[in-house]
Formats: sequence, C-alpha cells, structure tokens
Amino acid sequence: MKNGKFSIGRFMRKNVILLLLVAMIIVFSIVQPKFFTVTNLMNIYNQNASLMLSACGLAMVMISGGIDLSIGYMASLCGIVAAMLMKNMHVNFIVSIIAAILVGTLCGALNGVLSNKLKIHTMIVTLATMTLFQGLSYIISQSKSFSSLPSAFRFIGQGYLGKLPVSIFALIAIVAVVSFILNKTHYGRYVYAIGGNPDAA
Repeated sequence: MKNGKFSIGRFMRKNVILLLLVAMIIVFSIVQPKFFTVTNLMNIYNQNASLMLSACGLAMVMISGGIDLSIGYMASLCGIVAAMLMKNMHVNFIVSIIAAILVGTLCGALNGVLSNKLKIHTMIVTLATMTLFQGLSYIISQSKSFSSLPSAFRFIGQGYLGKLPVSIFALIAIVAVVSFILNKTHYGRYVYAIGGNPDAA
C-alpha cells in the first residue's frame, strides 16, 4: 500500500516464496493432472512432515542471522534416544519423548554456547556438531535400526484423526506458537532485531 494505493511490486516482493509455490503447483498440475489431488497432497505432506516441523525451529535461528547445519543429525540422535528407551529399556513412550526433547535442547544449547562464547560463526560450529551428533547416533544405536515400537508412539507420526494425519495438527499448533512468539512477543522482536543488526540490538 503506497499513498493509499495497492502496490503490485511490493506485494510480489513480500510474497515471492508463496507466489513461487503457487506457480510450481500450477505447473506440476498441468504436467501431471493427478498431482493436485487430496491423496497425492497428503502423501507429499506425510513424506515431509518432519522437515516442516524442523523448519519451524530453524526459521527462528535464520531470522536471528544464524544457521544450523546440525539439525538433521540432531533430530536423528533424538529419535534414536527415544527409540532405545522404548525398545531396549521399555520406558513409557511419553517419558521417552520428553527425554528426546531434553537431548535436543542440550544439543541446541551446545551450539548456542559454542557460537556465542567462542565467537565462532554458527555455520562452523554446527558443521562440527553435525559430525559429533552423527557419530553419537551411530555409537548409541550401534548402526542398527529400531522397529516394532509402541503403537501409541507410532500413532503420533502415522496415525489419522478422521481423514487427516495426526502430525498435521501438531504442525498447525507449532506453526501457530512460533508465529505468535515471533510476531506478538518481545522475544520475537529481539529475534528480528538481532537478525537485522546485532550491534544495534
């Protein structure tokens, strides 16, 4: 909006990613008519739900001017911890999930402490911790996969409520929380400020 008039250029600059997504959907739908169907869209979502959830947390890191290359192996380590607790130690699945979240929190705190205290760029720090988390994952799991986990745990990632996967409700809740934090809290404003100019912030 400029002088009370709608600006197409400004709208396009502000929503360029969304517009590119819409353009890609249109192109793929023309090339393959079955692309834009409920079944295919749900399949795409199920295959990428974990990436979407991880992107919510990573967005806050990137908005603040940082980067986290270790997030993939950090998630792997958390998953292995939860699986081992349930499979090998027969720990309740809720306790196992809480333990995995704590492991992820400690890993994230390690990245934060190293990058802030040692004044090393987050790309270098997380590149190093990525290798560390990968090694820990292999050592703890002994390079073995885990199966036959409790049905209640599998329901979170594979279950459905009606015709919608359970994970989509988790994604909506997390996106809502992250959006609220970034746009409606002082902490969120500081995240944006640090990303814009750390010295001024």
